[in-house]
Amino acid sequence: MGLFDKPSKYKNTDYRSINYSGNWSRHFINEYYDSLDEIGIVETLGKLHNYKEEHLPKSLFKFCSPSSFNLSNLYNSTIYLSDPKSFNDPFDCTLNSNYELFKETYVLKRLKEDDLVDVEGGEDRISLDEYQSLVLATSSRSLSFESIFFSIKQSKQRKLARVLNSIQADAVRKYKSALEYLSSIEIGVSSFSSFKSEDELLKNTTMWSHYADHHRGFCIEYNLDFSVLKYENEMKCAIYPITYTAKNPTIPAAELLRLNHFQQDVKISKKIRKAILRTYTTKSAFWSYEKEWRIILDLNESYFQINRTIPFLKIKKIYLGCRIDHGIKKSIVNISDKMNIEVIATTKSDSSFKLQARNANVDSVNNEENNIIYQNISNITNSELGKKRMLEFFF
Repeated sequence: MGLFDKPSKYKNTDYRSINYSGNWSRHFINEYYDSLDEIGIVETLGKLHNYKEEHLPKSLFKFCSPSSFNLSNLYNSTIYLSDPKSFNDPFDCTLNSNYELFKETYVLKRLKEDDLVDVEGGEDRISLDEYQSLVLATSSRSLSFESIFFSIKQSKQRKLARVLNSIQADAVRKYKSALEYLSSIEIGVSSFSSFKSEDELLKNTTMWSHYADHHRGFCIEYNLDFSVLKYENEMKCAIYPITYTAKNPTIPAAELLRLNHFQQDVKISKKIRKAILRTYTTKSAFWSYEKEWRIILDLNESYFQINRTIPFLKIKKIYLGCRIDHGIKKSIVNISDKMNIEVIATTKSDSSFKLQARNANVDSVNNEENNIIYQNISNITNSELGKKRMLEFFF
C-alpha cells in the first residue's frame, strides 16, 4: 500500500479497490454480463453485490421539484424510475453505433448472400476485384467506400444498379430499426448527486436551479445502507457513477448487424448489453458539476418495481430550497417530524454565491407562519384601503 493509499481489502490493481486508478465501473459492467452468461442472474447477484463496496459514497442527494408526486414519494419512502427518453440532454442515454461501418458491412454481406459477386464480374455482376476494393475501403478507412461503390454502380446495367441502391437503402432501414428496438427496452433510471459535504451541496446552486424548480423544491439526502432493503443485492449491482468524457460509447457495428430483432424470441448479445449500460452511465464532460450516480434497472426484470416506483433507502436529511413555498415547507416538516428525519432550511448568503443552512422543525415553521400572518395583517392595516375599512368598521 502506498503512502497516500486508503485501507483496502484488495490490491491497487484490482478494480474493486478504492485505490484503483482506472474506470472501475467499466470493469464491473464487463464482469457482470460475463457472469450472467456463465452462471445466471441469481448466482451473479450473490457473487458480485459487494464488488462496489469500497467505491460507494456514504450518502447520495436527490433534488426534487415541489410536486405532490415527489411529496408522495417522500412520505412513502419510494423513488420513481424515469424514462431516459424524457431527459433534458438529447445525448443522454441515446444509443449509437458506427453508422458508416454498419452500412458498409451490411452491403458487403448482402452482396455475398444475394450471389451478386463472381470472379469476372461484368455489367450484371460485381467482380471479385471490385468486391475486394470495397473490403479494403471498409478496413482501411482511408479510402471512400461510398465513392468506390458509386463508381461500380455507374459501370453496371441499370437493373443491377437499382438492386445495389436498394441494398444501401435496406442498410439504412436495418440500422435505424435495430437501434429503435434496443431503445424501446423499458429501462428505469433514478439520478442522484454525490457531495463530499453539506457545504458542497450548498455551493452547487446550479443543481438547485435545474432540478429543484429554481430553489422552490427540496433535496433529500439518503443514507447509502442497502442492508435495509429486501432486494439489497439487486440494488447494489444496479447503482453506478456517471463517467464524464468527450466521446459517447457505441454499440459495435458487427453486433448490431447480427441482431435479429424481427424474431419473436430476440437474443441480445453480451457485447450489446455491455455497450447499452456503458451508454447509460456516460455523459458529456460539461455535465460533470452534477457529480451524478444512477440507479439503472431493466423494468422487465425488476420484480420489485410497480409503475416505475420502488421502495428506497432511509432518508438522512431533507434540505429545503431557499424559495420554497411555506405550505410545502410545512408539509415536509410535518412528514419529517413523524418519520424522525432532520430538516434543514436554506437561505441566500449575503456575502457569497452559496446557501446558508439552519435547522427547521414544527415549532420554527409555526412561528414563521404566525409571523407571515402578522405581517399580512400589518400590511393590510397600513395600506390606504385597510385604513379606510378600519374607519368604516369602528365608525
